[in-house]
Amino acid sequence: MGNAFLRYAICGLLLFAVACHKSGSAEVDTADTASDSATASDTAGTDSHDSDPPPSDSDSMDTASSTDCGPDMDLVDGSCTGARQVPCLADFYVAHAVPVEEDVTITYTDASGWTEPASCDWTCDSGWRLDSDSGECRLSALQVAAGARHTCIVRTDAVVECWGDNASGKATPPAYSFVELSAGDEHTCGRRLDNTIRCFGSNDAGQLDWPSGEWAQLSAGAFHTCAVSGEGEVACFGDDTFGQSTPDAAVFTGVSAGRRHTCALTSEKAIVCWGDDAQGQSTAIPGSYQEVAAGGLHSCGLLTSDTAVCWGSNLYGQLDAPTDLLTHITAGDYHTCGLRDDSTPVCWGSNAFGQLDAPDRAFMQISAGDLHTCGVTPVHEVVCWGSDASGQSLVPGGTFLRVAAGEQHTCAVRADGSIFCFGDDAYGQLQAPEGDFVDVAVGVAHSCGRLKTGAIACWGINADGQAADQDGTFVQLAAGDYHTCAVDGEGGVLCFGRNTDGQTTVPPGLFTQVSAGNYHSCGLHDDGTIECWGFNLDGQSSAIEGVYIQVSAGGIHSCGLTADGAAVCWGSNLWGQSDPPPLVFAAISAGDSHTCGLAADGSVTCWGAMGGDGAEPPADAFASISAGDNYTCGVNVVGAIRCFGKITQKK
Repeated sequence: MGNAFLRYAICGLLLFAVACHKSGSAEVDTADTASDSATASDTAGTDSHDSDPPPSDSDSMDTASSTDCGPDMDLVDGSCTGARQVPCLADFYVAHAVPVEEDVTITYTDASGWTEPASCDWTCDSGWRLDSDSGECRLSALQVAAGARHTCIVRTDAVVECWGDNASGKATPPAYSFVELSAGDEHTCGRRLDNTIRCFGSNDAGQLDWPSGEWAQLSAGAFHTCAVSGEGEVACFGDDTFGQSTPDAAVFTGVSAGRRHTCALTSEKAIVCWGDDAQGQSTAIPGSYQEVAAGGLHSCGLLTSDTAVCWGSNLYGQLDAPTDLLTHITAGDYHTCGLRDDSTPVCWGSNAFGQLDAPDRAFMQISAGDLHTCGVTPVHEVVCWGSDASGQSLVPGGTFLRVAAGEQHTCAVRADGSIFCFGDDAYGQLQAPEGDFVDVAVGVAHSCGRLKTGAIACWGINADGQAADQDGTFVQLAAGDYHTCAVDGEGGVLCFGRNTDGQTTVPPGLFTQVSAGNYHSCGLHDDGTIECWGFNLDGQSSAIEGVYIQVSAGGIHSCGLTADGAAVCWGSNLWGQSDPPPLVFAAISAGDSHTCGLAADGSVTCWGAMGGDGAEPPADAFASISAGDNYTCGVNVVGAIRCFGKITQKK
């Protein structure tokens, strides 16, 4: 696509923020760095529960400055001096990264084989930590909350990160700072810095209708949530079919919401439970307790003698608590875990998915989900074990190069060439094969990656042939709802998959870039003109004449970027997605009903309809962006993934 900034940003990312500038006017990368991806819904999906504006304390970036070598860089005794210019090639890669105190020595190699080490002073982004083994930035957590098929953490900078199943938006947190999290089946709730509660995800049982006021502790059950005030009052909201949201009258110091029941610890150290008691899970054993944990069909309490007792169903041995002295307990659906007095974990109950196979290491906090368990180590590392069917146990981390946002799943390419995906996995669209990848694109339920060899490997649903592997040498890749397109090294475009509206019937000509929308595709000719094909009911395939450097096909609209950085859009404008602001952009990405632009300073501006709390872009400086259904993801300049908006579950 001939975009100088994108190559600059990718190179800066690959060199971990070492100064890097485009050499002359060489065109070395035709890849669509914005990673355009298509989405299926033609609705806005703006049913946000929280209408508060994004707070000023949200997801800010605190990146350490790196050695400034200026536009030319030569290395003399480890310093950047002289006139050697570092070429910005898209296939630069980090071959070696070993931290030495606060310095990282990096060796980078271009396609011609030229290599040279560079020494840079840098630190990880706020909320991330430098891993001493890999030299990569990893998440740095204060607390973890394991839900049904998703996991969320409170980072050390109070920002929330989530991964795993996100069909209901339960893994798309709002842009607030939090001090506590609790994850349920289809929703997640958190306590903010001001002790107010904010929830996100499904609200089908009213589990997002949090009470006003300040709260000291909260707990999310399957479809309800309870919280304790500073005065000892318990309030519950959400499903109350079994009375699980109707608390008893007492002064409480802690509460734990289970699947269909709730248990709380009174100020007199007794445990009181309410809700479903079919298996005896709400009939607490008398005693003096310091903590309570309500699971699926069982409950456990930690006595003041530091031993655990459990009651309710014992179908899988979830009542067979060990005799170890414990400092903390947490209950999942059919298993329970505790921390011993030496901070190592012990788990009991069902082990059908390895949720009892805790690593032999110290943790400062653990959380049991439905079928998996996660913990935070004393150095703030997040470790998960158990079921990973929806990616809930695969902790994101490392340095990423590209990201692609789809309808209900997202995939990204790490610096080592591996692919990490998260979100819905109903058709295996998260199960990326091993390989050395340089790009990735995602559709509704399929994903494709471009290997370093130029070949294409796909996974996920393949009912229309949209996930068929392709041999050959391709230089750019794009995925639509149910079709995929790619540009080969000679400027030809290959599209494969569903062709109900002609979206895979490529017109003649040479192209430098292609983008796939819902049911249409657009290509950038080698003379800078745009041609689209496929569905055109809303004019999304009727490109506006002009000379462009990039094209992006969205849901039922399309956009192009002119050489002077202006965004031009056509097609549906029902939600303002085709009405770009008069700003200068370095890249654009069209989603289902919204569009986002990336400026040369790394800031992101979006227009149109994008659902969810905290839909405004975070303050990070981004290297690339990708607009999906009702959300957008980007890779910032230190290689971390940031997503904002909301993924809505399709009916």
